Amino acid sequence: MSGLARTDRGALTVVLLAVIALELALNRLLVPVLRPTDAAAGGWYEHVDRLALFIFYFASALAVAALARQLVGIGATVSRADRLARVTSGGLVATGTAFAVLGAIAIATPLTDGLTFAFQIAFTATLLFVLATQVERGGDTRTKIGIALVAIPLLVHAYGPLALRIVFDAHPSMGQNLPDGALHLPERLQAAGQWALVVAALVAPYCFAPRPLSTNALRPGPLIAAGAVAIVGAVIVRNHYEDGMRLAMRGFGIDLGPAAPGSLIALYLLALASITWTLVACWSAESAARRQIGIGLGLLATAGYTFSWPMMYLVPVAGLLAISSAARTVGQQEAAASSGGNAFRTPPIDDETWVQYIRSVVAALRGPHGDELSTSALTASGERDVKNTTVVTTRRGITITVRVSRAAGSIGAIDVQLGNSVDATAAPAWSLHARSERRMASGSHPAPPATNAPPVKTEDPAFDRRFRIRDRKAYTGLLLDDGLRARATALIDGWLAYWPGTCLYFRVVPGVGAPIDHPIPISELASRGDGSPDRLLSLIELLCDLGLRVALDELASAPAADDDGDGDAPASE
Repeated sequence: MSGLARTDRGALTVVLLAVIALELALNRLLVPVLRPTDAAAGGWYEHVDRLALFIFYFASALAVAALARQLVGIGATVSRADRLARVTSGGLVATGTAFAVLGAIAIATPLTDGLTFAFQIAFTATLLFVLATQVERGGDTRTKIGIALVAIPLLVHAYGPLALRIVFDAHPSMGQNLPDGALHLPERLQAAGQWALVVAALVAPYCFAPRPLSTNALRPGPLIAAGAVAIVGAVIVRNHYEDGMRLAMRGFGIDLGPAAPGSLIALYLLALASITWTLVACWSAESAARRQIGIGLGLLATAGYTFSWPMMYLVPVAGLLAISSAARTVGQQEAAASSGGNAFRTPPIDDETWVQYIRSVVAALRGPHGDELSTSALTASGERDVKNTTVVTTRRGITITVRVSRAAGSIGAIDVQLGNSVDATAAPAWSLHARSERRMASGSHPAPPATNAPPVKTEDPAFDRRFRIRDRKAYTGLLLDDGLRARATALIDGWLAYWPGTCLYFRVVPGVGAPIDHPIPISELASRGDGSPDRLLSLIELLCDLGLRVALDELASAPAADDDGDGDAPASE
């Protein structure tokens, strides 16, 4: 969302994915395959083995660090006003912290029965709280369903050791001496977990792939990658079945069995192709949140289903947390990207006409006493030949920043920010989303930032039909009285969001669930080369009135055109 500050909290998970992939290649696959039969011929092999062992321990320590970093981020963003979020996210932080601490101890010290049991309990509790956080409001529903599906195999595995200890008072090391009811429990759970993995891999494209799925399904990159992996897997299984069986077991904990039927092998290969397609599609997506989902899936896939070392528990949880975090914003990011894509474009405005219009806006904002007001404008080049025009002014003590993005002359989005910038991951306490009631508006407008605030109604039926409101703390009555509600109905399209004491933010995407010509007369500018700034000024005045009601004039924020890049400056004087 342009104009809002951004933070990158996924760098450590990216490094973890690279290291765990290297550990998979070296420690689980290459070293066992290359192990020489003659001990005297192992000079070169010892160096490879030591490197693999170092990567293994490094990946284990990095998994603890990545998990701790994620838990700190979750704790910092827990909503104090939402009781459900406090319980679920707070419980996740508590159980996850215990899980990370026990994992670090298990890596650094010899495992005991007591430590193993406590570690498995913490693992199970963390998984359950990850699932509980998916009940919170907001976020992408299909991604949340996907999180539940990929968590099921982990819960199936977690059930086995706990059931043996709690229900049967036994231990997996007892082998054939287990009680009758638990004798075949590990094998049954292993088989159930593998089937759950297959189902999760097959459904992964529908839950995790970039949206819209119809547009992304035929992208050549993911299709080529999935096809290549499936062909290589089929060749190995057909010509070297025993080697393929060992690779699947050592690398991923998948037991193909000594003589699996062809239909079962085909199903495994289809699942492998499906998860490969999903990973490549997510990693190459335009949305940062979708790429983070791909990183989380990659962590789950490379960790495998062996659970022979604490790292194999820590890495999947880090992957689930990465996906869960991205689920909150992925829908919003992809909706914003699609609104600015090729599906709809407003009539193009030539540069000269646009320069004249911006100059008229600046002149109107300065008014007859230009020296008493600070107003500036700047047009700068952005990514993909997009030009961003920024107008900064101070009105009645409130710093206002207007940003308009244009691609090939067509306006994509119009943003008006009152007050200071906010972190793009911070949820607003109040949001208002307009329903389209006008002609020349196609589709539905992109939604405002995700929030845990509950939906509310006013006592104005016409206003409630026009807008969807989410309000955490009775801000609706503070912001909108009867007169302002009438003006808002006439002037506001798109969405409006409020972060208490920091920012009031407005966004509209013309022509996408909103009229083309409000608040900028796009049709007139494109066809006649001239247009009045009155509509934009009326909107700014309304937003100023709303900002004064929440004391945004008391913020000490000096205006500055903060876009970087080279471009024409239509009205910088």
